[in-house]
Amino acid sequence: MSRPIYETEADLQRESEVAKIMEKILHGKLTKLPKLYSADYALVDGFNNIKAWVEIRCRGKYYPDPFMSGAKYWKARAMTSITGLPFYMVYSFADKGIFVLTINGSESTKYIIGGRPVTDRNDPNDQEPMVVFDIKDMKQVAEF
Repeated sequence: MSRPIYETEADLQRESEVAKIMEKILHGKLTKLPKLYSADYALVDGFNNIKAWVEIRCRGKYYPDPFMSGAKYWKARAMTSITGLPFYMVYSFADKGIFVLTINGSESTKYIIGGRPVTDRNDPNDQEPMVVFDIKDMKQVAEF
């Protein structure tokens, strides 16, 4: 049995809008990767050479302690280690702006069990190890 995907078309639209902003900031084209891949996008140059991996999270409000799935974080670390390419974790907070964290092992982290409450989605598998970052390690690249 596979897990449900909670990402909506509206979520993908917001992500696409942030991706367009990030293309200007990162000076390249963001190519959407297949669903359930270890990153949302590959940053490519004019010759289709991959220059970085990019994961985008759009949040409705600002969180001083942004997080991501532990499984996704460990895959990001492996991708960076194996390819030598940077992995950018991008958080867009609707009321604050866009923040970027380069995942490379030097970022401050703590580990929790998190996810949506079972009573919210009625999905006990939505509780998992999460990696929590310190917003101070991130660079704000755009304001709203």
